[in-house]
Amino acid sequence: SSASAEVRVAAVDGLAKLKYAGAGDAILKLLGDRDPQVRRSACLALGILKPPAAGDSLLTLALDPDGAVRRASFVALAQLGEKRALPLAVAALRDADCEAAALECVAKLGGPENAGPVAELARRNVSAEVVPRAVRALTTWSTADGVPAARRAELDALVGEIQGASGMLLRWHVLGPVSETAAAQTVEELLAASATIPGDVASQARTLLAIGIDGRLQLSAEKSAPETRAFVSWTEVVLPEGTPKETPVQFSGGASGGWRIWIGGHSVLRRDADFQLDSERFDATLPKGTTRIVVQITLPRESPNLPELQLRFRRKGSSDDLERLTRLLLARRGDADRGSRLFFDAEKSLCLKCHRLAERGERIGPDLTGLGSRFSKIHVVESIVEPSRTIGPSFQTVQLLLADGRVLVGVKIADSEGALTLADNEGKKHVVKKADIDQEQPQPTSTMPDNLVKRLTAEELSDVIEFLMGHKNAAGP
Repeated sequence: SSASAEVRVAAVDGLAKLKYAGAGDAILKLLGDRDPQVRRSACLALGILKPPAAGDSLLTLALDPDGAVRRASFVALAQLGEKRALPLAVAALRDADCEAAALECVAKLGGPENAGPVAELARRNVSAEVVPRAVRALTTWSTADGVPAARRAELDALVGEIQGASGMLLRWHVLGPVSETAAAQTVEELLAASATIPGDVASQARTLLAIGIDGRLQLSAEKSAPETRAFVSWTEVVLPEGTPKETPVQFSGGASGGWRIWIGGHSVLRRDADFQLDSERFDATLPKGTTRIVVQITLPRESPNLPELQLRFRRKGSSDDLERLTRLLLARRGDADRGSRLFFDAEKSLCLKCHRLAERGERIGPDLTGLGSRFSKIHVVESIVEPSRTIGPSFQTVQLLLADGRVLVGVKIADSEGALTLADNEGKKHVVKKADIDQEQPQPTSTMPDNLVKRLTAEELSDVIEFLMGHKNAAGP
């Protein structure tokens, strides 16, 4: 009941940490607090304390004007198992401020009938906050007892589409440890069966999910005996209709020993190596439709290491120059201190004119706070080198044709009944009366300037990327 919002927040957080059940009624009252930080803390505390009357009030907070409060409400509603929250959570999958928390809520409270909106979110938001959660939810629903074969096939296809859109290979079927002879036979069967998995192979395999922003997959929690030191893993990617007949890509990854990779039935890699993230890179093409990727790993004799696999891919750049720059930036380590100075020099890098990091900058483009916890280096590099490659729905560029003949291009950052505010690629904001707009057209290109790579040298870009990748989120929503 302190007059200070900061003290009220600290009190709520402390009571939640103590799991003091007697605080439930007092914290429930704070869901109506005027300060959004207090409402947020109250939501999270109620998810932990679980007082009987919390559900009704938390459902109201799922529509709160403050994004952090909406996010916290979905965290709490999922913890409470409040089924009435499911329609709200499904709708919030299109709310950029709380989509990850809403996804977690849908994953816990929903089922296969919610697969479509979950997959749609993962295809448009390829962050490490969203894609692994979506793949985990679809996999849980797919592998549940009693799921009809046709529905299981639909869910599996959606996982393949998410992996194809993001390049994150997260769901694997794993057989092993087995002998090298048995592994070779399994690979032969998988390559021969292009559409289905042989029944005996499928029945023996485990379905495992890679974890972390780098997508590392631990194939076994125990060290393998010398006579059974081989593993066979496979996954599928789907490139939907509308994509080119063949898509040039670059794969990267690492393994705990000798590994072979087959893509679409063709051998593309054979190496002996110790595990290092992204230590191996190779080019390939992915056809339209479904492609099976098969990996065989053979550990060295008496290997002290646990078997691990990491594999992902990215689409190649739209030009040779951009592709060369992308590869250079992926391979190079920058200096985070120099990168920090460049990033905060708004006139040099332009970053803060559109982006926010912690408490500094504008909210025109995506918030970069905690970027290193949400996206892989590959995604960050590609977003800088080719900003129009992937554009989030919340940052779609629009072109306004005005009655006085002017043309404005930018991102809508505010939209009221009578006017909207557009921010251009220089960070300038334009308030326009809707009555003055003759035509509004979405644009395929990003508002982020393409010439950023010309303003900074490759070394400077590496420094900025190193700084951004080192900026991690604190735990929690």
